[in-house]
Amino acid sequence: MATNSYEPGGDLVLAPGPGFRSGFVVPASELLERFSRSSGPGGQGVNTTDSRVELRWRVLDSPALARVSEAQRLRVESALNDRLVSGELIIFASEHPLPPQEDFFLARAARKRRNEWRSTDAAFAAYASKPPLDVMTEESLRAYVEYGLRERDGMFELKCRPEVEARVYSMGPNHGAFARLGEIGSNVRVVCGETSTDVGPPLASKIAERIPHGHLEVMAGLGHFGPQQDPDACVASILRFCAETV
Repeated sequence: MATNSYEPGGDLVLAPGPGFRSGFVVPASELLERFSRSSGPGGQGVNTTDSRVELRWRVLDSPALARVSEAQRLRVESALNDRLVSGELIIFASEHPLPPQEDFFLARAARKRRNEWRSTDAAFAAYASKPPLDVMTEESLRAYVEYGLRERDGMFELKCRPEVEARVYSMGPNHGAFARLGEIGSNVRVVCGETSTDVGPPLASKIAERIPHGHLEVMAGLGHFGPQQDPDACVASILRFCAETV
């Protein structure tokens, strides 16, 4: 069954398909929309715009499904079985490929990033003086600057120019990876920082649940830049995972 139409706050209308010759409607009363805040450029700070969208439907407790035949209900449950998380179907907006969103707020913010400094020391001082990069260890931040900038015409510029980063973000909401996590056959450890506002514990948990052999690790006290905040802890996590899976 394919989605025929959906408007925020309205019913989810499914087009006719096998077993549902007249289609099927999930009433708005059974749907839960959630809008969460994504971070600023590069996940480097909290943005006040609600940009991450997900739609939830409790399939196993659905009154609408209770009103159809048992054969139809079983067909739906079977078709969605590998996509359910604790009985819920969770649809992220990113599951449906879309054209580049040039006006996506992360893309707009990326275009405003400073691109040039007179020296790497000047760039280091600027980054170290304020969030979000001020959480990095001195060594990590120095490497970020040394490898992230290049010299050109007497100035030091970002290797990933703002317009290139913006292009990446313009496609950021549009990939379909979440829907295909169940296809991963290897052991996977999904790691996130306890205080991350990007892929934090709630979302990381859902990702781990969707991967057949996925496991979640939440690193206490760390945020989005966990590997640069506490490199030793992250290396220890990697080594433990390797030892457990060999």
